[in-house]
Amino acid sequence: MDYHQPCILLTEHREALLIDFVVADRRDEPSHLQMHRDNPGPNPTRPAAAKMLGNLYMAPQAGPMSKKLRATGLLAFATLIVLLATNCSKPVAGEKELLGKIKGKASLRLADGSTISRDDSDEYSPYLIKLSDGYLVLVFGSNRDCGACDPSTHNIFMAKSLTAFDGEFIPFFNTPLVVQPAGAINAASQISFAAKASGTNVILYVNNPNITTGTYDPANPTSGSLTPITNSGRQTDTIIGISGDGSKIYSTEDVSGTGYAFDPAAGSSTPFGYGLDGATSATQVRQENSGYDDAILGVYYSSTYAATGAQYFGPIIDLDTSLAFSGLSITSMSTFSADDAANDIVLFSAFDYFGGFTQDLYV
Repeated sequence: MDYHQPCILLTEHREALLIDFVVADRRDEPSHLQMHRDNPGPNPTRPAAAKMLGNLYMAPQAGPMSKKLRATGLLAFATLIVLLATNCSKPVAGEKELLGKIKGKASLRLADGSTISRDDSDEYSPYLIKLSDGYLVLVFGSNRDCGACDPSTHNIFMAKSLTAFDGEFIPFFNTPLVVQPAGAINAASQISFAAKASGTNVILYVNNPNITTGTYDPANPTSGSLTPITNSGRQTDTIIGISGDGSKIYSTEDVSGTGYAFDPAAGSSTPFGYGLDGATSATQVRQENSGYDDAILGVYYSSTYAATGAQYFGPIIDLDTSLAFSGLSITSMSTFSADDAANDIVLFSAFDYFGGFTQDLYV
């Protein structure tokens, strides 16, 4: 039995957060898919319990966490997770991501229908961004072979969509092209970076090894250079993500692990708050979906969590469990802001224990 897309839903009973799983046996036909619900509601033997982010909030709440988490704040922040449910659907045969892994109506595919992730390489840290002309660009890191790549080295790749985004469904993509700032980066280990749109171009922020930046045409990312960011006080940080509007980089200080959300073009910065400290990846969820202007989903060494600058809400236990049952160990996470907040989606990369232990991209 394989657990697929974790569907986190807010029901008409606002005090209850329900976690759904699409469950299917690989030997069965798609018609045998069925929905299983955790904590479905009151019954004679088990009353429904208020539930936040997978056992973070159970009524009655006890212990020191109860003093930090107010019910109104929890209910508002719970909507942050709803966007994880936007892609629940039946499997589509032939897609790598859908063979016993996380499912969704969205997928990252090339013109011939094949997935962008490959069996012979790692793909990680996906960023999906929308250009001013409506086209999408998928930016990701990989150690895959390419004409300008040294064997087994890591580089950044861009793949532009074949058609403009229609506001709901992700289009097919062109073949990924390697970013070449005076030649391929050819890093010896995995690259930390972030990406945002600038008109019809893509701005990259790259640890190389300090934080640098450059602007590239996704249809021909072979010209351009990487130069140090203006904010010299944060140049030695490690990039772990970027804010929804692209105005601030999320980073951690190498020695202390303190998390920052800073303007790369400014000369000062302040800590984000302990919700970002020690994270290995972080992504903002916009206020329409969270109720907070600084809500984040993060990854802390293969475990997911939810937080704001002032509050740490804890791990998303049900999501982590679903990933574990699928043989996946999450490594990074990002969000794509669609035309409508209800269509926002989460992208992530994860090691696939059952598929050669390489990192792949998921939606």
